[in-house]
Amino acid sequence: MDKKLPIGYDNFKEVIEKDLYYVDKTHIIEELLDNKNKVVLFPRPRRFGKTLLLSMLENFFNIEKKKDNKHLFDNLYIKNSKYYNNLSSYPVIKLDFKSLKQTNYKVMYGAYTPKFDSSIFFLLAMPYKIRVSPFLQNAYFIRPLIYL
Repeated sequence: MDKKLPIGYDNFKEVIEKDLYYVDKTHIIEELLDNKNKVVLFPRPRRFGKTLLLSMLENFFNIEKKKDNKHLFDNLYIKNSKYYNNLSSYPVIKLDFKSLKQTNYKVMYGAYTPKFDSSIFFLLAMPYKIRVSPFLQNAYFIRPLIYL
């Protein structure tokens, strides 16, 4: 059977499990871990696979997917990398802005801010039984991934 193009797919796990064509970008994991920058920017044109790339990173790093995701990387570059031991090693917080259709930043900020006030730290703390101090409730993340 011929492989199909993953047109319209933005979920890495689905692309791999359905055996669709996938251009291996797992070398970016090495670049991220070698890179000591505080912020990583992925500027790409529309429809260039930014969401699929972030889905791949989420599936690689997310500690909650440890049992489910090992097989996804079996035939990819990262499997033979010294960084493969980072598979499923970190808590991942995913903020999705796709549903925001506001016309300007101020309106968008007002619509989204209530969704991730101090509760985001509560969500991070709960599964891993980490005690979060009140002064962290307005803290910034250490190394955010930004894509445009």
